[in-house]
Amino acid sequence: MWMNCGHPAMQALTLDVVNNQSGLYLHRFEWLNDEYIGELPVMFNYLEGWHTQEDEPDPLAVHFTRGGPWFKDWVDVAYGKEWVNVSKGVCND
Repeated sequence: MWMNCGHPAMQALTLDVVNNQSGLYLHRFEWLNDEYIGELPVMFNYLEGWHTQEDEPDPLAVHFTRGGPWFKDWVDVAYGKEWVNVSKGVCND
């Protein structure tokens, strides 16, 4: 998620709002008009289980939508090995 903290609409997201509104209010970005909410390119928002390598052959951020490799039943999920390596501090560039 990218947020333009300098945008005037973001001024509505005060410390009081963050501390007192529900998680649902925050997750839904209810303090913003829909016109201010865009989308990220797939390379920054690759949804495992939805996108394929045809959509983005080299994603920079993977969202494990169905469960991630930290769960025993999802160890073999796409990009799971990469997640395990990063979480262990191992890079194979």
